[in-house]
Amino acid sequence: VGYVTERGSIYCAAPVRDPAGSSQVEYWAVGISCCNMQGEFWCDASADPQAKGGIMIFDNGGFFSSSSYDQYDKARKKAEATYGLLSVQHPAYVRWVKEDDLDKVANEFRMKTIATLSFWCL
Repeated sequence: VGYVTERGSIYCAAPVRDPAGSSQVEYWAVGISCCNMQGEFWCDASADPQAKGGIMIFDNGGFFSSSSYDQYDKARKKAEATYGLLSVQHPAYVRWVKEDDLDKVANEFRMKTIATLSFWCL
């Protein structure tokens, strides 16, 4: 499910269901501009059946950008209301990846840091 911000960004959230069929959702796969408003979700490796890992998203403002946690929260609440889902009190947000991509976010921030430092040093 997609939630559109005032600036027009689309924040996406899809429940990660466990095989045991728990009544509450503990994990939500999230992303930006990788879903439609209802039903389709193609963020990161979510379409890959070999992908079984998640990178946790934390609620903190980063050095390079502000936190997206509140927008993911709104997308989750929209999905809950749309599909009658129920989450645990504090659900976790993850970016869905294959196991060999687990350091994807770390590499992304490492590259941003190198680029910023290179710019400042020139």
